[in-house]
Amino acid sequence: DELVPPSSGQGVQLAMTSALSKGEEKRFCQYFVMPDDTQYLSRIEHLAPSNHHLAVYETFLTPEAVTSTLGASFDCTDGAGVFDSVSGAIYASFARDAELVMPDDVGLKIRRDLVVLVEHHVVNTTAESVEANLKANFWYAEQAPAREARRLLFENSFFVLHPQSESMAGHRCAMPEEFDLLTVTAHMHNNGRAFVAKLDGAAFYEAEGEDLNVPIQEQVHVTAGSSIEYECRYANLSDDVIIPGLDVQNNEMCVLFGVYTTPTDAPLSPDAATCSTPGSHPVFPGVHEDERTQGCAPAWSCASEAWFDHAADHESAEFKLAHIGCLDTMCAQATEAYWELERCVNDHCQDWCWVGQMCPEANCPECSQCMADQCADSRNACDAATCGG
Repeated sequence: DELVPPSSGQGVQLAMTSALSKGEEKRFCQYFVMPDDTQYLSRIEHLAPSNHHLAVYETFLTPEAVTSTLGASFDCTDGAGVFDSVSGAIYASFARDAELVMPDDVGLKIRRDLVVLVEHHVVNTTAESVEANLKANFWYAEQAPAREARRLLFENSFFVLHPQSESMAGHRCAMPEEFDLLTVTAHMHNNGRAFVAKLDGAAFYEAEGEDLNVPIQEQVHVTAGSSIEYECRYANLSDDVIIPGLDVQNNEMCVLFGVYTTPTDAPLSPDAATCSTPGSHPVFPGVHEDERTQGCAPAWSCASEAWFDHAADHESAEFKLAHIGCLDTMCAQATEAYWELERCVNDHCQDWCWVGQMCPEANCPECSQCMADQCADSRNACDAATCGG
């Protein structure tokens, strides 16, 4: 397999090689300095035979800061400190090979002397040591485009896969701003079977089997006030509970990645680009409607108890089961109220409350006072959302 690099002046190729032992799974990173003048990209393509996923990030770093590390990849599996300098994403893919082509009047902007960090998550499924090779071509636009393309990433991490069962994870994203999706990619791991994304109830992206994690390029116009809802469908054939995470063999993911433009050429708000707007929340499509009878207040108390009962390990399957078990039987109005309250606590009371799940016992007065001062309306709405019971 070969990916021919662009000719001089037409683009640049980023290439990295990393060594993997048999059966090994790792993340490797490498810094690159982009050309010394601002460019717009009209096309990106890559080839990575051992790829689980790759991502190309913008960083705050200067070329001088990475001089000593250029030209070699390094193990960044634990991620310690490596991503602190990241300011945004340029490109991501979950396929062995893929291509992103911009419309004629659209380009991805790359600023002068930009230091990029390439992350390559690779899996060696063979019984031999291998070299994991990645090549990515960044093709320049012939002239400055009329519109700039940008990236969005929606991720749902509120689900568990029970042993020997089929299940779904869903996510509703309220979109208060107008934009056009140019390309969409799903991302799931080994238990993924199908993915569907809908705009106001109408499917615009469906994939299953070998088509999972392969991007589509079909423009989708999203009007202000609409909603995108997507579902990841799984079959867990193992005897273990599987929870969200990066490990391909032992975890799962439910991600929608897209490239978009806006009519004004301004970026979406950070909340809109990450499915964090008011009205956005996970959904639990595996629960029958007649079982959704729990109000917001008892769900909040239940989730808080789960948070502190499992304070030693919030990444454990036991915590995920307990936590999601508090949330997946809320009725529709309770669900909306719950996530609005959590959003308010996260936005205003992070210093005193733990990730929106109340506070540790020693700091509860400070958390309670902050919630009373900053989130009284949201808390009252949660108390009132009783599902008619």
